[in-house]
Amino acid sequence: MKLSIIIVNYNDKELTLNLLKSIYRNTQEKDFETIVVDNNSKDNSISAIKSSYPAVNIIANSKNRGFPPAVNQGIKLSNGDYILLLNPDINISPGAIDSLLKFMEQHVKAGAAGCKIVNLDGSIQLSGKSFPNPLVMLFVTLNFHKLFPNNPITRKYYHSSDYSKTHQVQHLMASCLMVKKSVIDKVGLMDENFFLYCDDVDWCFRIHNAGYEIWYIADTEVTHAKGETTKRESYRGIIEYHKSAWYFYKKYYYKRYPKILSFVFYVGLGIRKYWFLAANFLRRDKRVRY
Repeated sequence: MKLSIIIVNYNDKELTLNLLKSIYRNTQEKDFETIVVDNNSKDNSISAIKSSYPAVNIIANSKNRGFPPAVNQGIKLSNGDYILLLNPDINISPGAIDSLLKFMEQHVKAGAAGCKIVNLDGSIQLSGKSFPNPLVMLFVTLNFHKLFPNNPITRKYYHSSDYSKTHQVQHLMASCLMVKKSVIDKVGLMDENFFLYCDDVDWCFRIHNAGYEIWYIADTEVTHAKGETTKRESYRGIIEYHKSAWYFYKKYYYKRYPKILSFVFYVGLGIRKYWFLAANFLRRDKRVRY
């Protein structure tokens, strides 16, 4: 089989149904399978998907296992030469999957690829970035990227890509990410120590370090209603984001850089977490950007 599409669903019945509709309506390639890993949804997602799309393979978890473990379950069940991860709040444009697949087949050294991701208002999401070094992580933790948006440290990180051109990047968002199965066999599955967030950066880090290319494809796009899959779990989302950021830092930078930097980052991360939790509590819609 050529392609396996993996979708992790958690109480996103309508979004997932809309995504599946866009996949089957807008994809010419027929040699693919779709796997939905459900993290114990309570909105009748499984029955609705089975009813509307009986050909979809469904893995029903008894609890919310998080994103990387669910993705790994799907990969283990998959039969495709290529794996495509899609968030439920993605909508596939005509030919998008076909273009990604064609590009991967034509580029032997490519280990992963993603296309242009646009918001509902048509603006482009900053989906292709360089790897965050400790200074970038510290600046983001201290919100310097918002307080001083033109500072060279985070500006280079967030705006390291020309989104009008197809080019190599260091990491892409897992909301729409195609990876060769043979590459996964070499670098390993997603790190299950992440629950949510930073897992795609870590995976791309390992793919890149193994010598494979990671490509941003500018001439095809998908639409992403960013945040729709996490807004109902905003408190947990805030906690998991900060846990993941600290785990990523420990995994790659803790032993390589001065302990004082680790201390400042850890304290700053803690202050940031409780600040956003408090702000989230005070907001009526219980949703903040973090």
